[in-house]
Amino acid sequence: MAIQAIIPTNRIAADPGSIQASITYLEQQTWWPRFRDTRRSCTRQLDDVLWVGHFCGWLQRQRLAIERCTKSDLDAYLLSIASFRPGPRSACERTVTALVEFLGNSSLRGC
Repeated sequence: MAIQAIIPTNRIAADPGSIQASITYLEQQTWWPRFRDTRRSCTRQLDDVLWVGHFCGWLQRQRLAIERCTKSDLDAYLLSIASFRPGPRSACERTVTALVEFLGNSSLRGC
């Protein structure tokens, strides 16, 4: 299966920190529907949008492409959310770790 690149987010007009901006960005990614299909029965879409959008935003600020992220990049992200309250931090860690594992097992290589 061919590697599928992440689509740039230059077209997002909404506030970059908003849920709508995250949804718009994620809907442009070829891996998003497949990732959501694996989680549809156990996780609300809004939760995935919130945490995956936050992670993708962090990657963009670091000038990292998700298909090129490493375990060290993931660890740095998880360290950056250490100040989150325990419940949200745990949910974010679970979601982002699941995403990285999913991408590592799919046609995107790297994470």
